[in-house]
Amino acid sequence: KQWYQRRVAITAGDKTGNTTDEISCVEECPPKSYKYIEDGENGIYREVCKPCDEQCTICTNEQNYDCPACLKVKQGPYCQEQCDNGYYADNDDICRECSNECATCTGPGKENCTRCDSTHYSLPTKDITMTTKQCVEQCPSNYGYYKKEKSTDCDSALIPLL
Repeated sequence: KQWYQRRVAITAGDKTGNTTDEISCVEECPPKSYKYIEDGENGIYREVCKPCDEQCTICTNEQNYDCPACLKVKQGPYCQEQCDNGYYADNDDICRECSNECATCTGPGKENCTRCDSTHYSLPTKDITMTTKQCVEQCPSNYGYYKKEKSTDCDSALIPLL
């Protein structure tokens, strides 16, 4: 069975991407496109190749969901540019939910929080180059920490030695 690949004509006055009737026959649809049966003239159906959504590298329809492969990341059934807040991309570019303590994160577990959720406080770290935070339910006063006013950060009551 052969499929038709429609060419898209965009002229200086036509920015809509309307298709022309110029067609070429192909054995398989090219990458980033899928097979589609459309109504033709006089009730005749035509099999054509249509482009995938821009976030999909392989698709079965023109939407950004149910794509077997995504350009960036996949969150649930959807291909997206990036994971939503509260999620991180794993090594397979699948969005996974952050630990309960995190509002945002870079990986699994509470040690990969980049921002704590509203019910947790962030402890300061000795390494100022770290982008992750340790999120805790209460600032540990037995270690000299207290909750900063109007903040979700813990601060140290101890004066650091120089």
